[in-house]
Amino acid sequence: MEKPKDTWRVANFGDSYVEGIQEVDWDKNFVTQLEKYLQDNYTVATSSSTLNFQSLNFGVAGRGQIEEYWTYKYLASKANPDLNIVWFTIANDFSNNLVPPQPSGALESNQSGRIKYFLKKSALANFLFEYLKGNPFFLKIFNALHLSNSGKLNAEILAGAGDGVDIDRKINYSIQPGLEKEKERAYGITSELLQNFQKLSNEKKSKFLVVIIPEPMIIYNLYDDFFKVYPRAKIEDYDFTLAEKKLLEILKKNNIAYLDLTDEFTKYALGKSAYENCGNLFGDHFSACGHKIAAQIVGKYILENYLR
Repeated sequence: MEKPKDTWRVANFGDSYVEGIQEVDWDKNFVTQLEKYLQDNYTVATSSSTLNFQSLNFGVAGRGQIEEYWTYKYLASKANPDLNIVWFTIANDFSNNLVPPQPSGALESNQSGRIKYFLKKSALANFLFEYLKGNPFFLKIFNALHLSNSGKLNAEILAGAGDGVDIDRKINYSIQPGLEKEKERAYGITSELLQNFQKLSNEKKSKFLVVIIPEPMIIYNLYDDFFKVYPRAKIEDYDFTLAEKKLLEILKKNNIAYLDLTDEFTKYALGKSAYENCGNLFGDHFSACGHKIAAQIVGKYILENYLR
């Protein structure tokens, strides 16, 4: 854990996007590519080769900021990172923060990494999982067998309270009555956790940055697909920009530095980005191209804002 002399460390915290085993191997995910980008471009930018870079991966599937904060407080802070990045997944981090961690989330007992790897390798298993993952009975069995590091809400909410939409989407995008208390609690918990993370980073003399991982549906205009998956849902009950707007409110109110990938990813999808086109940005999670572009965007931001 001791940081070598003349080394600048980035600690990356997040869920399965940061864990990065869904679409690429470890040496190709954006955490690894970020280290290489900083090393290659810092030398060019400063005409100096005296600084070495390390990009450390603390991503674990299914986590929200609760577990990420604990990881920094009790483990990663010992590595003395110069910059802590919380990669906030718009698709489910609010709901992950709402659901309290369960014993099945402990690293020594949780098997979700193996499950993710198996789903990646088997098209049939992945199809069945996607088909069943909104079923309360299936989720109950999944949790009981310690195959998930998510907690549990009551069956009515898990079932979508009438229109079949899963809890992540409900918390993120629904504007219909019924979940106001849960949503406000999710926003409040998230705000408190990010403030605490920033405060502890400052105490440890480390910088703190939130990078927003956008919802693929927004980047690629996949709203029709959403209503095909959830045919009982009504378009007037959903605002697909709601989760990001709420997160931006939290970040701005608390003066937390952030980098939103949404605009640059949207430009890329429209063919208007300065970054070289290498294909779609998303598959199951980030595609190989998504990892590459994310590393370049964040690497450039770090060089311009923390290393000049």
